[in-house]
This record gives sequence, structure tokens and C-alpha cells, in this order.
Amino acid sequence: MFVASFLLRPPPPSFIHPTNHNLTHFPIANIFSFHPSVNFFHDSITYQMATIYIGNLTWGVTDETLSELTNEYGATTATVVMGRNGRSRGYGLVQFNTKESADTCMQKLNGFEFEGRELHCKFDEGGANKGGKGGTNTSNPTENASFTGKSLYVSNLPWATDDAALEELFLAHNPVSVAVKYSNDKRSRGWATITFQTPEAATGAMDALTGFMIDERAMSIRLDYRA
Repeated sequence: MFVASFLLRPPPPSFIHPTNHNLTHFPIANIFSFHPSVNFFHDSITYQMATIYIGNLTWGVTDETLSELTNEYGATTATVVMGRNGRSRGYGLVQFNTKESADTCMQKLNGFEFEGRELHCKFDEGGANKGGKGGTNTSNPTENASFTGKSLYVSNLPWATDDAALEELFLAHNPVSVAVKYSNDKRSRGWATITFQTPEAATGAMDALTGFMIDERAMSIRLDYRA
């Protein structure tokens, strides 16, 4: 019988234990185990995709224009997140094959002015549905001696949002000052800084309002490491 003759054949040399010359070979299970020095699935283990959140987009930005903006950094997909009404929520998710490519794109585009709005970029860690809540920040507070932890950077704001409207939204957290940033032509740049009396008040406001929707735009909030 063919199967029986196959089983009775001597094992191939590769099955013989390299240090045991009496032809004792590995248990059959070891034939299919993976030696730590040989990674048969190297690509699947080292292949780590990364996604970044890009906020403060104009409503006119599409998947295509976001792709054009990020393709030079190695983006594989770029998707503008849409609301239930079919209108952009003002942010997008861009995926890369490597964390290094994502980091390069993030460093280049964070703060970059695109179609009249200053982009806000950070790593997405599953918080996109909350406007990127929980994303990793690219700034390091230890690099700035003036960092107090009392100021927030709020982005992805509608152009119509002014100081008074934003102050009213944060009123329960007792902001000290609210300042929407404007360009030279007096048009909102889509972001603001808000200061509080204590770091705890700033963190509380950030936790409570990150992802809050204003006119179908999800606010993105992080600590302002420059103040």
C-alpha cells in the first residue's frame, strides 16, 4: 500500500537530530514547530500597520484629496469620516504600512495649513469615533519649560465658532480664557486655545468634551504643550 510504504521509509536527513548520531529524530510535532531563529511568518509578525488621525479638515476634503495629500508619505488608504447626514465630520483616518511612515507624515502635516485650516495630526488608537480621543500626542511636555498643563489646544472647530460660543461650551469647567485663532483675513483657522486655573480643570474639560459634536464636527482636544 502506498501510504504504508511511505511511513516505512527512513526519514529525510532534515528530520534527524543534528546532535544525536544514533538516528533518533524529533517527535513528529517538532517537524511543524518553528525554531526561534527561523521566522516562517516574518512578514506577518513584523508588518505593523499604523493609522493616524488628521483633523480640522474642511467639509470639501474627500478621500481622493486626502490621499493626494498623504500619498507622498506612503499612505495606503485615506478615508474621510462621514456623519449620518452624509457630510464630512471634519477628520479622516490615514493608514500606512509602517509606523515610521505614519510618524513622518504626522510630523510633516501636523500644523500644516490645508485649504485654509491648520491640520491636527496624531496616532489613532481606536478613538476615531470620539474625534480621536485617546490618540497619542506627538509633543513632549518635557521639551518645553513653559508647559503648565493648564492650557488646551482645541481643533476641528467650524469656522462660525467664536470665543463666546466656545466659552459657553466649556463654562462648566471655569475657563480663564478662550481664544479662537484667526488668519490675517479675519477668518477662523479652525482651532483655539483655552486656559484653566489648574491642570486638573484642563484635564477634566478635555475628558468631558473630546469628540463633542459642533455642527457635525467632532472636536479634537489635547493639552497645549506650548503653554
